[in-house]
Amino acid sequence: MDPVVDRLHRSLVEAIRRRRSDVEAAPVTVAEIYQELVPYRVVRPTVGVELNADYEAALLRLLAGEGDRVRLEPAEARELLRRELASPNPDTGLYRRFAACEVWVRPAADSASAAPAGGDAAAHARFAPASPPEAEANAEAEPAGPGAAVAPVDPVAPVADASAARPAPAAGGAVRAPVAATDAGASCAFCREGLPVGREVRFCPHCGADQSTMPCVACGETLERGWRFCITCGAATAGPAATA
Repeated sequence: MDPVVDRLHRSLVEAIRRRRSDVEAAPVTVAEIYQELVPYRVVRPTVGVELNADYEAALLRLLAGEGDRVRLEPAEARELLRRELASPNPDTGLYRRFAACEVWVRPAADSASAAPAGGDAAAHARFAPASPPEAEANAEAEPAGPGAAVAPVDPVAPVADASAARPAPAAGGAVRAPVAATDAGASCAFCREGLPVGREVRFCPHCGADQSTMPCVACGETLERGWRFCITCGAATAGPAATA
């Protein structure tokens, strides 16, 4: 594994352990990883990246399964990230589309090839390699039970998660107030996808980003709307307050 991706994984494991002792006890969401657990502004010196683009590239590779350190669910999301990495000019921020998807994290880098301890069948199942194409074809050919039907999955279709991204609490644990009702053409400052028209939107329905914040155009730091300068790199913001 690339050293940068390996250091990012170790930082992620340490961040989860500060929440709970058992890293594998439950998954985290993609949004939690880049917004709370290992955001760029926090792990930049530890991981050893200078630019937000380098951080995003490492996170994309980690979520795509490089080194088998984490497992992104569903499998269609992993496949789309792998295809993007194989493209000539990959979109390193593609993982934001899957903000609500679950990620199972291995507790240590040296456990990638080790079998789980005796009795930990659940952990082994979570990280078991995906079935080869031949096995999947045979599984689809055999009915799961009387009257059961298997619906085909389009691997290139956008992945929709039934659960919304978990809201990021503001200081004091309160959920941020909604932004004003959106107009036609309004889009998320993080993923550039369109927002629902005429509704008060707290979080982007596409990437889960808090709509009361915006990214720094220079380094990607998450900023409060109305701030005139970035708290990390000092760059002027792109909003109207910058010219006030």
